[in-house]
Amino acid sequence: MVEIIRQFLNEEMMAFEFDDIIFNIFDKSDDPVVIYTVNQLWHFYDDCKDHKVALNKGAWDYINRLILLLESDGQIIIDNSRRWRFTQLLAFLGLLFFCVCIAVSGFGEHLLIVTVPLGVLSFVITWIRDKSEPVLSKNELALIPFKSRSEILALRRKLPDFEKVKYSCTLKNNPIRSPFFEKFLNCYWRVVWLMLSPLALLYQSFPSKNEVAHIIMPA
Repeated sequence: MVEIIRQFLNEEMMAFEFDDIIFNIFDKSDDPVVIYTVNQLWHFYDDCKDHKVALNKGAWDYINRLILLLESDGQIIIDNSRRWRFTQLLAFLGLLFFCVCIAVSGFGEHLLIVTVPLGVLSFVITWIRDKSEPVLSKNELALIPFKSRSEILALRRKLPDFEKVKYSCTLKNNPIRSPFFEKFLNCYWRVVWLMLSPLALLYQSFPSKNEVAHIIMPA
C-alpha cells in the first residue's frame, strides 16, 4: 500500500490505476489501518476522470501522515456512532409530505412541482448540518489522524529511515478539471438533487454517522 501511494504521489501512476490497485488491496486485507487509509484516500482523487495527482499542501501532508502510520506498527480503532438531530425530523416530514402528494395526485411528472421545493429543504438541512459540525483549527487539521504532535514525533523516532514525499509547488496549477467545468458540474448535480429530492430526504432522515479514529501507538 505504501509503495502504491508513493508512486501516485510521484506521478508514476494515474488515478484509475491507483483506484484499482488500492481497492484490490482493500478487498484482500483485514488490517484496520489499511482499510482506514483506503477509505480516506478515496476523497483525494477523481474516479470519473483519469488524472495524475492533484492535491493542495494540506492534503499532501495528510497523506504523508497516513504513510507514516502504515509504515509503523501503529494500530487504529474506529469508533462509529449514530447521532439523531432535529434535521432528521425535518427530512422525515418532507418525505412524508411527498408520499401524501403521491397518494392524492398519483405518480407523474407533475410531482416536479413538489420535488423542487423539497430539494430546497434538503439543501437547507445540509447547510444546517455543515454549520453544526465543529470547526477544526489549522493546528488540529495538521495533526489528523493523530491527536498530538508528540505522537507523530514518536513514530518518526521509531522510523528513522522514513522519507516524506516532497511536495511540488507545480501541483497547485494541476487541476483535474477547468474552473468552468467544475462550476458546470456543480450546477448539474444541484439540478439532479432538486429532481431527486425525495431520495436525498430519505437518506437525511436516518441518523448521521460519526466516525472517530483512535491511534494505538506501537510499544
